Amino acid sequence: MKTRHPLYLSCLLPLAATPVLGQEQDQTEAVTITEIVVTARRAEESLQKVPLSITALGANDLQAAGVSSVEEIAALTPGFSFRNGFGRGFERPVIRGMANISGTANASFFIDGIFVNGPISGYNIDNLERVEVIRGPQSALFGRSTFAGAINYVTRKPTDEFEGRIEATTGNYNRQNVSFWASGPLVEGVLRFQVNGNYYNRDGQYLNLASGEKDVGGERTKSFGTTLSWTPVEWFDATLRANYALNDDEQPAIVRLGGPGTGFSADEVRNCYQPTAGTRRRGYFCGQAPTPDHVWINTREFDAAGIEQGQQTKLFRSSLVMNAYLSDYTFTSTTSWDRITDSLASDQDYSAARGFGGAFETLSETGQDVWSQELRVASPRDGRLRWQGGLYTYESHPDTTALAANLVANPVAGQPDLPAVFATQAVDSSTRNEAVFAMVELDVLDQLTLTAEGRYAKDTIHTGGRSVFTKSANTGFIPGTYSANCVAANTPNAANPNRQTLTCTNPYLSDVSFTNFLPRFTATWLSSDSMTYYAQYAKGNKPGGFNADSQNARIQPADRDNLRTLGLQSFEEEEADSYEIGLKSQLLDRRVQFNTALYFIDWTNQQLTQTAPVAEEGRAVGSTVPAQFLTSYTANLGKSEIRGVEMEMLAALGQHWDLRLTYAYQDAEIKRYVSSDQSDLIFAGPYTGCVAGSQCYADYLAAGDLSGKALPRVPKHLASASLSASYPLGAWGTLSWRTDYSYESSRFVQVDNLMESGASNLVNMRLGLDVGAWNVTAWVENLTDDDTSVDTIRTVDPAIFLTVPVQPPLPGTLTATNARDFGVTLPLKRMYGVTLSYKF
Repeated sequence: MKTRHPLYLSCLLPLAATPVLGQEQDQTEAVTITEIVVTARRAEESLQKVPLSITALGANDLQAAGVSSVEEIAALTPGFSFRNGFGRGFERPVIRGMANISGTANASFFIDGIFVNGPISGYNIDNLERVEVIRGPQSALFGRSTFAGAINYVTRKPTDEFEGRIEATTGNYNRQNVSFWASGPLVEGVLRFQVNGNYYNRDGQYLNLASGEKDVGGERTKSFGTTLSWTPVEWFDATLRANYALNDDEQPAIVRLGGPGTGFSADEVRNCYQPTAGTRRRGYFCGQAPTPDHVWINTREFDAAGIEQGQQTKLFRSSLVMNAYLSDYTFTSTTSWDRITDSLASDQDYSAARGFGGAFETLSETGQDVWSQELRVASPRDGRLRWQGGLYTYESHPDTTALAANLVANPVAGQPDLPAVFATQAVDSSTRNEAVFAMVELDVLDQLTLTAEGRYAKDTIHTGGRSVFTKSANTGFIPGTYSANCVAANTPNAANPNRQTLTCTNPYLSDVSFTNFLPRFTATWLSSDSMTYYAQYAKGNKPGGFNADSQNARIQPADRDNLRTLGLQSFEEEEADSYEIGLKSQLLDRRVQFNTALYFIDWTNQQLTQTAPVAEEGRAVGSTVPAQFLTSYTANLGKSEIRGVEMEMLAALGQHWDLRLTYAYQDAEIKRYVSSDQSDLIFAGPYTGCVAGSQCYADYLAAGDLSGKALPRVPKHLASASLSASYPLGAWGTLSWRTDYSYESSRFVQVDNLMESGASNLVNMRLGLDVGAWNVTAWVENLTDDDTSVDTIRTVDPAIFLTVPVQPPLPGTLTATNARDFGVTLPLKRMYGVTLSYKF
């Protein structure tokens, strides 16, 4: 019997043009779909027998599709959406509609089962044995921040035979990529090695009219990794892994619609809920987000200050896994240590305007160490009763100091920027997670298995230190515009005798802890060797935390007090109860594999982001612009419900053709949430006497009721189709062709459901030739040059000031704010190139 992996493909070509299932099949050779083994429950199990909704992509699948990013993995996976809208350091995977805009992601990445802290984008996918995307809560075995799902990268293992692969790619926009891996024995039967490396570059695609160059959106990665596998005796083995990566990226290609040079008028940017006297309306955009063909953003100002614009992230990841096999029991110790440093310099008003005198052009430098330890024991797998259990500890420690600053535009026209002064922030923060977990399986009947899993965990979050804010003004600062927490020191120079430097400090200390028990119960019915049914209940959670800006020394004390009065100093943990039934099947003599799942998620205390302008300490003499900037904070949304269905089909259409189809429907609805931003849009006043307990305040809250609205950043429909073919050419080798099509329906930008992204349709094509160990492939990505926006952030226009009633129920009458604006992340354009690889 001949067995082949399915090569995936696209539905752009009419399926009528493909052969009828089995029509081309050689009558003496059956073509079937290869069985895939996964480790989603910390043991090797058949993908078709494990009672979880999993998409597994092996090394051959990833290579055939030319996968080089998380976005491309998501495009092949039902119910998984990944939009890297704000750079590779701000990843937000969305599984089963459980989206968030800021804060910790609801789904997490893992490498060989170890939690990944920091960005995964840029990891060398050529070094993977497979990727497992596990949908639904995985808290029982994977732990924290997996209540929507987990994405596990399984790396290549060292081998007893010398082998490897090297690949080089070139394409438009200066796309350059060289990667390799090699593996083999050091001491035969005892010690093996594996090494891998990757260099990746892609220049920016959009002209920045502010600089005259394409200096935004570019990405560069250098990485190197190694693995050692040691088997000194039959009953023990150890695997040591280490990887270093450097991501060096320009600012993402984001354009503020109301910024100078975009061509959009104020009425076009704020085409609904226009600012109205006597209300808190600041204008809004209703409809599909436009995508200009250029950006207008400050980059040269960073260069002039001697600062590299964009984001530079250094990641060192290491792990040691030791296994002892005693009396058919497996004892496992998994230890990991990571070091992450990050430098960020970006223009966060996304335009060439010097918003609030440069306050939006921010700089930061941070670092952290992350350590984890897991001890686990597992029973033999061949009995009717099987179990595993263990202990887990995770700690994250930010560096004791962090640097923060912003560029300072000179308030006097025609003079150069003032020097950017970094303020050293004292940091005393940590996160600790301690857990005990277990899983028990019992074969009640030959065909029926009941499984119970559980994890008891405690999260302890400590945050403290001293927030420091520093800025300078050539003309000095107006007395009374900064608080008693600040000191204005005279720092004159020859050109500016009145120059002053303002330093503000705010010491703080807070602690909070969360404890929880997270169970999962599963019933699995194996009706035949090719048909698996399961039903499952699982509980997941995501820890709460603190809003850092509630302690920011840059904010005037009165506004910090307002944030605390509104309950925005911290936010509570989220919880989700998930119910799921699923079917896994193999049909037509294992030439077709069809899996489907239906689920319902009851989600409470969802964490979402809101924004507000706040007063900044100190206004320069001669400046007519109020010292303000925009802060964001996380709040608990209330209650949401998600209903969905997922389907995935693989089919071997004969000796030469393979088909893959996926579809997901996600109905994510807010059931209970009152948003002050929504109240500001809807409530027309009057605001007189709008204090707690008043009818005015009750009407204000009622206007912010978002019940029935769709959750933001959730496409209701996701689909993909992949079609591939391979034909032998005799001495000329084998010709292969593949097309991938992926679709995501429009997503709302925010909970108000007013602005949306529009639907995306992406088509990738590849044509390759294999000759012996060599392969050459011509490829094109985004063939139709789809220009749907990647993401949108709600922001303000720093040039348009408004006087509005104070936000209820805060005391006072009027306050200053800014008109609404929106930063739109532009998509990657059509790219094409050639890849050459050699396997040995």
